[in-house]
Amino acid sequence: AYGFGLGTFLLLGGLWWSFRNRRKRLEAERRAELAEKEQLAAELESRNRELTTFTLQLAKRNELLQTLQTEISGIGDKARSLGSMIRQNLNDEQDWEQFRQHFEKVHPEFWKTMQERFPSLTVNDLRMLCLIRLNLSNKEIAAILHFEPASIISARYRIKKKMGLSEEEDFNKIVRLSTPEELV
Repeated sequence: AYGFGLGTFLLLGGLWWSFRNRRKRLEAERRAELAEKEQLAAELESRNRELTTFTLQLAKRNELLQTLQTEISGIGDKARSLGSMIRQNLNDEQDWEQFRQHFEKVHPEFWKTMQERFPSLTVNDLRMLCLIRLNLSNKEIAAILHFEPASIISARYRIKKKMGLSEEEDFNKIVRLSTPEELV
């Protein structure tokens, strides 16, 4: 009876010790996962701020160049040369490539998923979808794309038709979905 009690005591002690170590290990793993999630959230927030800053700088620069182009248009031949240089800068593909790189850091797979899901969309349509995804207003999108705000409204409607969305479907909600998997 004494050996049985000692064996039971040792068995229970071993189980308790094993359970305690396992609980500590699981708690440590949970803390590590939580720390990693917090780090990823902070990194995503930082990338979002960087993307927003880049987009706003692009919009301000384009707005300034459009104002300069308007002011210069009445001055003469020299002004035409300057106006031509401004137009070239307004449509700079390098800016769009930089924007796309920043955008894809924050929203990986969005461009590709939209292209695959809606193959009739043009590059300009995809650019607009990226700007809509950033929750920019029609006025802000117009400044970046060098259009009138009314043209942006028409373009949204045209893109919605290309995407085959019905009147009831919320275009903005579909574009702003959190993951590309939800689009499929």
